[in-house]
Amino acid sequence: MKLIFIILFSLSMSAQMIEPDKTLHLLAGGLTSALTYHLIENNGGERPLLWSIVSATSIGIVKESFDLARGGKFDFKDLGVTVLGGVTISVSFEITNKRKYKRWDNL
Repeated sequence: MKLIFIILFSLSMSAQMIEPDKTLHLLAGGLTSALTYHLIENNGGERPLLWSIVSATSIGIVKESFDLARGGKFDFKDLGVTVLGGVTISVSFEITNKRKYKRWDNL
C-alpha cells in the first residue's frame, strides 16, 4: 500500500512540471488519432492503427510548420509529444478492440 501511495505521489508531482504547451500537443495528437481510428474502423477501412498514428504525426508536422512560418521554430519535442499522444490512444484502441473481438469469437 505504501508503494502505491509513493508511486501516485511521484506521478502527481511530476505531472505538475509538464508545460501546458506539451499537454495541448498530447491532447491534439490523441484527439486526432482517436477520431481517425474511429472513422476508419467504423467505415470498414483497413489498418486504423497505422492511419491514426499517421494522422497524429501529420497534425504535429503541420502545427510545427505553421509555427516556423510565423517566425517561431520547428520544435521536435512538441512534434514528439503530439505523436506520443496519437500512439498512446491508437494502441489503447487497438488493444481494447482485439480483446473485444476475441471475447466475441470465443462464444
